[in-house]
Amino acid sequence: MASSEIGQTCPSMKHLNRHVIPLVDTKWYDLGLELLDPEDEKSLDTIEVNNKNDVHSCCRKMFRKWLDTCEDATWNKLIVVLRKIHLNDAASKIEILLQGELIVPQQKMINTVACVSSEVMQGCSSQQD
Repeated sequence: MASSEIGQTCPSMKHLNRHVIPLVDTKWYDLGLELLDPEDEKSLDTIEVNNKNDVHSCCRKMFRKWLDTCEDATWNKLIVVLRKIHLNDAASKIEILLQGELIVPQQKMINTVACVSSEVMQGCSSQQD
């Protein structure tokens, strides 16, 4: 899968936790303002109040809200917004990870599991013959 195709996929929380949240840190609120709809600013305030002194939890909850509410949640959108708020190193790191396909899209993983399961089932049925 080409990196441009991967960029159009929706990030998973697993990959956001592993690859993005450590890079965003205290800029999570600014990132949320750009990723979420303007009326979600109150949600960001609530996240901040409920998770004082835990920026990783704030960031995780902001990303969960983004993934749950925005139909255009893609790696490419995240990269553009990271650059907009001057987190260029984070955006570049994600681009490198996407090019190396170190971030495997959810659909690709599902297809791989389905393929392996199919092969196992075929092997089991041929052993029963």
